[in-house]
Amino acid sequence: MTDWLEEGDRARRAGRFATAEEAYRKAIEAASRNLPSGTYGSEHLPLAEAEVKMGRLYETLGRPRAAEAHYREALRIFSNVQGDEYFELALARDRVAVPETEGASA
Repeated sequence: MTDWLEEGDRARRAGRFATAEEAYRKAIEAASRNLPSGTYGSEHLPLAEAEVKMGRLYETLGRPRAAEAHYREALRIFSNVQGDEYFELALARDRVAVPETEGASA
């Protein structure tokens, strides 16, 4: 999964956003495999990291609703693994409430 995240990061930095999106999607899929259901533990944190990276990509691409969905999933995981105190930190840092709407005209 780490390889997919690194590939996505390199592609995002190079402006190859479609490649970055595909790499992050594969990272999410890889991190989701074989996770225990019903409970959360540190094994879920790589999935949360991949969700945040996908959210950042979508934010860069001007797709705030898609970004928010990935941020919320990451925050759900962080909250369940780290507790509400960490949730508040992640909420502030990762801007779950994206003020713009997709398709809004200026």
